[in-house]
Amino acid sequence: MKGKLHTTLFAAFAALLLGVSLTPLVAQPPDGGHTGGGGEENMEEFIIRNLGQVVNTPDLEYAPTITADGKTLYFVSNRNAPGSVGGHDFWVSTKDNRLDTIFTSPVNLGAPVNTTLNEGVASISADGQVIYFTACNREDGLGDCDIYEAELDGTEWINVRNLREINSSDWDSQPSISSDGKTLYFISNRPGAMGGSDDADIYISRLQSDGRWSEPVNMGAPINTKKREDSPFIFPGGKVLYFASAGHGGFGKLDFFVCRMQDDGTWSQPENLGKPFNTSEDERFITLPAAGDVVYFASERKDVGNEGTLDIYMGLLPPRTVTVLIAGRIYDVCTDGNLPGELSFTNTTTGEVVHTAKTNSSTGEYSFVMDVDQDEAFTIAVAGNVPGYGDIETKIDVPASREYREIRRDFPLGETPELAWTAPQSDYIASLPASAPAKYRNFKGLVIEEILVKEIYPLLTYVFFDSASATIPNRYKLFKSPDQTRGFTDTTIPGGTLQKYYHVLNIIGFRMREYPNTKITLGGFNSTGPRAPEGQAGEDLAISEKRREVVFKYLTEIWQIDPSRIQLVPINRDPKNGFPPERSTPTDPLGLIENRRAEIRSEDWEIMRPIFVKEIRRFHSPESMTFQMKNGIADQLVARREIEIRRKGDNDWHTMKNIGTTDPTSPEYNWYKNADPELGVANDETPYTAQMVVYSQDGRECRSNEVEIPVTIITNEVKRSERLIDKTIDRYSLVLFKFDSNEEGPLNARILKTYVYDDIRQGAQIKVTGYTDVVGLEDRNLKLSQARAGTVDKGIKKNVSSSKIGSLTTEGVGETQPLFSNDLPEGRFYNRTVQIVIETPTGGS
Repeated sequence: MKGKLHTTLFAAFAALLLGVSLTPLVAQPPDGGHTGGGGEENMEEFIIRNLGQVVNTPDLEYAPTITADGKTLYFVSNRNAPGSVGGHDFWVSTKDNRLDTIFTSPVNLGAPVNTTLNEGVASISADGQVIYFTACNREDGLGDCDIYEAELDGTEWINVRNLREINSSDWDSQPSISSDGKTLYFISNRPGAMGGSDDADIYISRLQSDGRWSEPVNMGAPINTKKREDSPFIFPGGKVLYFASAGHGGFGKLDFFVCRMQDDGTWSQPENLGKPFNTSEDERFITLPAAGDVVYFASERKDVGNEGTLDIYMGLLPPRTVTVLIAGRIYDVCTDGNLPGELSFTNTTTGEVVHTAKTNSSTGEYSFVMDVDQDEAFTIAVAGNVPGYGDIETKIDVPASREYREIRRDFPLGETPELAWTAPQSDYIASLPASAPAKYRNFKGLVIEEILVKEIYPLLTYVFFDSASATIPNRYKLFKSPDQTRGFTDTTIPGGTLQKYYHVLNIIGFRMREYPNTKITLGGFNSTGPRAPEGQAGEDLAISEKRREVVFKYLTEIWQIDPSRIQLVPINRDPKNGFPPERSTPTDPLGLIENRRAEIRSEDWEIMRPIFVKEIRRFHSPESMTFQMKNGIADQLVARREIEIRRKGDNDWHTMKNIGTTDPTSPEYNWYKNADPELGVANDETPYTAQMVVYSQDGRECRSNEVEIPVTIITNEVKRSERLIDKTIDRYSLVLFKFDSNEEGPLNARILKTYVYDDIRQGAQIKVTGYTDVVGLEDRNLKLSQARAGTVDKGIKKNVSSSKIGSLTTEGVGETQPLFSNDLPEGRFYNRTVQIVIETPTGGS
């Protein structure tokens, strides 16, 4: 900077941030001796307030900038407070009401705008998305101080850049951006100043169509003088300019002045704001919100109280022009989440594009300010686009007004997701005769029917172990003492097949206790064998003996079975073959895992027989349904979807998760396979409800309408009283087919004779289905399941009179419709089954 520095309290930083004059700033009346318009008598009655200890400190506070809505104040301070980056930093404080003085505790604006060097004098765009500020002595600077720009991304300032097309090798500072973002006013002492090298003048630069700023131009007379001009502020609308000057005469060193743009585009003579805004001290950095009725400025004054030598003050002004603040938000109507979008606002009368805006990515907000004609209303056409939501086209009517007003126009986009359900008619309802009551014949929804059920659960007498372990896994249900075995029976175990299987050692212990003449053989095995896949680690043969021992110990110590009733199978000492006699395939990793087991075998039917249950159960009909879905938002914005199914008024009963993101129809929902078995079947006619939840890519969720699924319960008592039809269901499963064989084996043969053939009654509807696990090739598994189902089919036809059989259908589904998870070996064994379901109308003989 040229010349010598002004020796005031600002000497430490004035040359850079404030660019003070090189000569004493003494009020200099302009030619003619007047003081710029007699503002003193016009303004004297207005009250000036120090913003107090929340904003001001004993340190320096200056360069306030208020946002267009009057609720956010940026300023500069050299305070050493929590959050300070260093030197002169930007701070920000907010308040709820434009006219009050209740500010929140200031927060440091932080990096990258603030650095350990000096920053000062900012201007915020009308939409709050761009900040222009002064920074000094940065590595990318052209002069002592330069003007920089940064963009707001959500709540973070990014893309800080030096406005190199504006800055010079001299001192450039104190930017003020017009409300349309197209004209930048600033101070510079570059060559060409009206007062020579000791002067600082106001310059302007305009944003060009290519996005670059034009070469700055000195504003000249009547605004600039041969003395210092300082801290310009262009009022929203671009037709009123406030600034400080020592060259237009006044009350002190630097006074506030205002001038207006005239119809021909020139500026009027500056008018001194007068008292109480101007004093004998320096006044700088004036700023106003769009309403034009509140003024903030920095001053060294002491007449209304002060916290430090340089504080920020607030006062009232009569508005000098009429403006309108148009603001709003783009958001998702369902999630209430903010949306990024681009908007263009066009005056339909003049055809002029008055503003273009990008909404804040964090708040979804946009805003801008424009002048309005006091006597004429006009309309603004709004056009825009939000990716994934489509176009925005609407209009905003701006009424004629003689005072500031705010117009808010929000844009709710998207739709609420939609969900519906369809299901085939319940088989039970479809079978009702025309004489049945209409309330049942016309019912659409979920029928829960009570049916007498006879079911067998085959007993898999294997205990599987983890690799190189002889500890019984935690999924098996074990007692800790003999006392705990009291009261246990094999007919009262809750749950389905696997829940009963995990009590296998307790079932064996119970049956051996119930039938003291029975005996078992017990063997331990491992996954070491001559045909193990290359690279598959085998197990120590000693582990086989340990596995056998841990089962032996549980039966003898917990169930207190006489050891003489348990024959231990000798351990195969061949180091290359620790497989069980009926091994699973050793060439597949899953089969290899299945060989890590202890086996219990017995010749006694009382030990090996399946669990037989005869009870009244409730069944859903139809068994399955589907949902029809519409996202409400663009498919590309959807991260995932779920359907929550619950009893009305209760917590979640089940959640469908694998339903895709774009499919209009859900996978089939099966009331048996999909629901949590522990939740059971409904015991009253409270409806079920279903609701789809759409999760967007940014983590928000949107819920559809709740759809109701009516429920009716057909109990046996209702069937009798209403003379409705009834039936029984027999369900039998066969397991332990020999590996890769469809031979039924002696145990399955006995199950078929004992439970199936002799229990088929007149009119029986029989369905035989063969299943496999996932070990092996899919085509081979399909053929194997068909062959096993065929074995049962032949047995029924051979051993049951055809006159009793109402229908007999047989199929094999291979591995495509597993009854149990294939993740564990026991699940795979129970999937190697043939299931026989027999439905018999009541009264069959």
